Amino acid sequence: MVGLWREPSGGAPRVLHRFGRFLCVVLVASACRTTTQESPVGAQEFTPTQATVQETWEVRSGLELHGFVVRYASNDAPPRIYFLVQNRDRQDLGLIDAFGRAWRYQAHERESEWVTTGTVLQGARAILGTGLEAEMVEVRDDGAARPGS
Repeated sequence: MVGLWREPSGGAPRVLHRFGRFLCVVLVASACRTTTQESPVGAQEFTPTQATVQETWEVRSGLELHGFVVRYASNDAPPRIYFLVQNRDRQDLGLIDAFGRAWRYQAHERESEWVTTGTVLQGARAILGTGLEAEMVEVRDDGAARPGS
């Protein structure tokens, strides 16, 4: 009986034996597969924050509407406040936090791009790409706009 790893005597069986060893190594190596799974850090400890709309502003340059700024506040005590910047079609373009840091969402990217730090108006201008003439006009509950800051 010939062992699996011993060389047999003779010409043709030796070639077949080497080919058999090669085939075993290839089959074993191809059977190894590594998979990974990603999840957010601390996802098990995560609790969502519910926030409600507090105020809404239009961002305008004269009669031209550039977008909207929506102020959200959480139900926590003290409330967490942030501002969402949207385009004319109400698509979210970026976020401004309570410290005035503004980030623009990037298409097909995991992380947002930091654009500026300052007032909410400066952040909205930077996210929407408007000039210094753009101003925020508060939208009342009845849908009418009134000048604000």
